[in-house]
Amino acid sequence: MNHIKKLLILIGVGAVGCNNHRCATGAMYDLYDTVANKEYAMEVAGRLSRVAPEKMDVYMGDYSAENGREYLQVALHSDSVCAVVKMDITDCAEMYDVKEKKGMGYRSAGIRGLKYKIDSGGNEVRFVMESIEDIID
Repeated sequence: MNHIKKLLILIGVGAVGCNNHRCATGAMYDLYDTVANKEYAMEVAGRLSRVAPEKMDVYMGDYSAENGREYLQVALHSDSVCAVVKMDITDCAEMYDVKEKKGMGYRSAGIRGLKYKIDSGGNEVRFVMESIEDIID
């Protein structure tokens, strides 16, 4: 009985630790209808410009392909940003396996060492993944 109790405590602590994302932004996910919304993307881009990349937790979401480009919904969590962006992964060599499998098996996996750029020219704001250090699955 004592071992079962210890196991349940460990499982509970692990579950809480995995989802412990504190954000000062409030309900940023609910600000706009879609991650494709330009106002939402501009707000996120502004907040991201003030966050050191190493202070951010990054997680993979859904994969999609449109007009010859490949995209990944990416969740970004820090003390000042809680957002989901549609990130262009087409030219990111480290995402080869993710692109090959069309994201299958990678949903909710973490990304370490994300390097990206924000292209705000024209009528849209684009988040472009340049490289990553590792995928934490």
